[in-house]
Amino acid sequence: MYKKLSRVLAFILIMSLLTLSVGCSKNDSQPAGNPSADSNGENNTGNPSGKDQNGTENSITGQDSSNPGSNSQDSDSSDATEVRPDIVKSFEIPLSTSIEEYSKAYEQLKNYHVNVPADYKPFFDYAEKLRDIGVKYKSVGANIAGEYCIHFAGSCVTSVRNCIDEILKKRGISVEDGIYTDWKDIVSINYTCPVPYYMQSVYNVYAGNMDDGKKFYELAKLNQNSFPDGIQKLEGIVNLSDDELKLLREELVNFENYLYDIYPAIPSGWETTGYEFQPEFFVMAYYYCLEMEDYENALVYADAAVRNNPLDTQLYKVAAVTATMLNDDESMWYYISNGIMLDNAEGDIVTLAVTFWVSVQDYDMAEKYIEMARMGNLSAENEQAIKNAETLIKEAGK
Repeated sequence: MYKKLSRVLAFILIMSLLTLSVGCSKNDSQPAGNPSADSNGENNTGNPSGKDQNGTENSITGQDSSNPGSNSQDSDSSDATEVRPDIVKSFEIPLSTSIEEYSKAYEQLKNYHVNVPADYKPFFDYAEKLRDIGVKYKSVGANIAGEYCIHFAGSCVTSVRNCIDEILKKRGISVEDGIYTDWKDIVSINYTCPVPYYMQSVYNVYAGNMDDGKKFYELAKLNQNSFPDGIQKLEGIVNLSDDELKLLREELVNFENYLYDIYPAIPSGWETTGYEFQPEFFVMAYYYCLEMEDYENALVYADAAVRNNPLDTQLYKVAAVTATMLNDDESMWYYISNGIMLDNAEGDIVTLAVTFWVSVQDYDMAEKYIEMARMGNLSAENEQAIKNAETLIKEAGK
């Protein structure tokens, strides 16, 4: 049973899964939720993710859920495996509103297009498509992928709104504080989104800070494969009049409030290197923690890797198996259930679901996933695992 896996066997399994996952070239995939790849959200291949937080989640490592920025572990700067305080795990956010209700509510916000200049509409249409994909994933329970899409869109919209705020303030015009006003917070809504860096560059060039403008542009270019449609046109907002900026800002505020109502965001605000969009960044930290037998931090980095590449089912399996080392059934099922609902879910993760339910002796659920597994193509190893599960179910008299 997975709950009783030896650490040696689990380590071997994880190494093989990571080899498969990290060995795939990023150049062969598009960012998760990229509407230019598939406006229906199917078969998008992932880059990094946003952090799934709704203010009530429990931390992987015992972090105070009432203070997502807190860190329950000692903050000794010499400890190379210190838990990053920004990575917080949440569990399933129920779909409290139907897709139809979301769509109806969103229709009422469509007027934001009225005050969007024609050159900027491709950018806002991109964010709207991501919203549609995110709601689709949420509706089937793939909340990690759903939150990624919504927070990518939110990071885009919030970045433009905050840039407008700074331009207006530079012109001596006071504006009401937006939902997020610190660029570090906006960056951490979704680390894969290059727009916060891009819009900081736009503002700094406008303000005459050319060195800072260049710095932030270079940070944006690190992940230029994830540039949204029409992003370059946004440089023109510096030429809009005060009234035009105010009208556009009002529509942006409505849009971002709507997005964060679907998936709330609690930004971490910690300094970044600019490379957090790369799954490899977290996978290597994961390797190190695993070798040090620091399984709590290993799970933190596995969680970050999943959220930075939310359509890679291999990473969900790595996180799930790592959770077994902590005897954390709840976390294990969290990763399995999120991964199993993806469009590209295949035999490995379905088989892992079967094994999980057998291990907790819920044989009805195990049989449900056995049926699902047999609907697809199973490898010889997965077929044997299913047969073993069926034998255990039979021995239990079920």
